[in-house]
Amino acid sequence: MNDPKRDFVCSDYVRLEVIPKPTFFKNVAEVAFYEFYFSTVAPGNWVAFDGDHLRQAFEEACRSGLSAIDAIHVVVAAISECDELVTTEKIGTGIHRTDLIRIVSIDP
Repeated sequence: MNDPKRDFVCSDYVRLEVIPKPTFFKNVAEVAFYEFYFSTVAPGNWVAFDGDHLRQAFEEACRSGLSAIDAIHVVVAAISECDELVTTEKIGTGIHRTDLIRIVSIDP
């Protein structure tokens, strides 16, 4: 996140995926980490919910065998003209089957 050569793109879908559980379980440090990341995203690089994303994600999920949320992330990244989508998903999992965008795994 400290790479000055990177511009981050994020979406309401990422926020929906990562914020609710740690908020519910009062994991303040985890929520703070995500909020820090969100603060690094320029306002013009924030993607809002859109029904068209879901239609396209459905098609990509069927075509590549992705989970619903992975398909949404892939489609939104591709529509946003990102160079790559960075994930913690292990290499060989479904998200790596897409050809809409380059997938980079930072498998922990």
